Amino acid sequence: TAKELATTQLFDGLSGDDLAAFAGIAQEKSFEPEHVVYETGSAGDSFYVIIEGSFRVRVADEHGEEVDVATLKPGSYFGEMEVIGAINRTAAVISEGDGRCYRFDAMEVNDLLKRNDTVAAHFYRQVCLVLIRRLKSTTRDVGYFRVRAG
Repeated sequence: TAKELATTQLFDGLSGDDLAAFAGIAQEKSFEPEHVVYETGSAGDSFYVIIEGSFRVRVADEHGEEVDVATLKPGSYFGEMEVIGAINRTAAVISEGDGRCYRFDAMEVNDLLKRNDTVAAHFYRQVCLVLIRRLKSTTRDVGYFRVRAG
C-alpha cells in the first residue's frame, strides 16, 4: 500500500514512516464498470486515491441534467474537499471501467493530521496545489465559454 501511495502526487515526498501512517488507515476498494462510488449530497465521510482505472466526476447543471465535468486517472484523488470542509458531496463519482482505489475515512485522516504537523502541512499543501490547478482550469473554461456565448 505504501509503495502505491508513494507514486501519487498527494503523498510524493513523504518519509517512509509518514507513508506508513497513511497506508495504515487506507482501505483498498475495487469497483466494477459504471459503479457509483458516491452520489451528490451524500456524506463527505472519506476521500479516495485512484490506483487503477478512471473515474468520472458528475454534477447537475442548471436544468437538473447530469453532466460529466472531469475524468480522473490513476494518481488522482477525489472527495478531499468534503473531508477538509466537513461538507456533503458536491458531485457524484462513477467508475468508467474496472477500478481500484484506496479509501481514507475522514475521522481517521483528521486524527492523523492532528497528531503529525509535518504530515498535515504536506497534505494540505498538496491538496491546495491541485485545487489551484482546478480553479485555474475552471476560470479558463468559463472565460472561453463566455466569449463563445457572446
